[in-house]
Amino acid sequence: MTETPPNLDARILRILRASPVFGSLDEAALIALSKSFQVRHVPGGQYVLHEGEASDSMFFLLSGRLRVSRRAKDGSSLMYNEIQIGESVGEMAMILQQPRTADVSTLRDSTLAVLERSAFEELLQQFPLPINKVFSQAIYAHLRHKSQVADQ
Repeated sequence: MTETPPNLDARILRILRASPVFGSLDEAALIALSKSFQVRHVPGGQYVLHEGEASDSMFFLLSGRLRVSRRAKDGSSLMYNEIQIGESVGEMAMILQQPRTADVSTLRDSTLAVLERSAFEELLQQFPLPINKVFSQAIYAHLRHKSQVADQ
């Protein structure tokens, strides 16, 4: 895991606390989760996830903005969603070990807090009930608010 500056650690913790889902964790689990992330800086216009690829991580957006898109049958790109600071993406595919369901790209320079599957599994061993509960809630929230994109 890469080291993060103390002010970035505090920012990750602040973003998690403000999350309607992850903020419900007790303090010990929340701190452990915040320390499990690797920070990644991505220039604008870059892909961070590709539809169909294997899923071994999820992330929170710490700064910048992301676009989620899918490919239509004719090969064109369909705008699906935008990810804003404090939102997460990729948790469902990581947990279920399913291929990515969309492309995610940076709209501008962005900083991501990445949680690898191995770190997620360590958290599950330390905090089985709270981690299962919040990630189940995250998946539920994702499914409930999922944009309906017509197959074309």
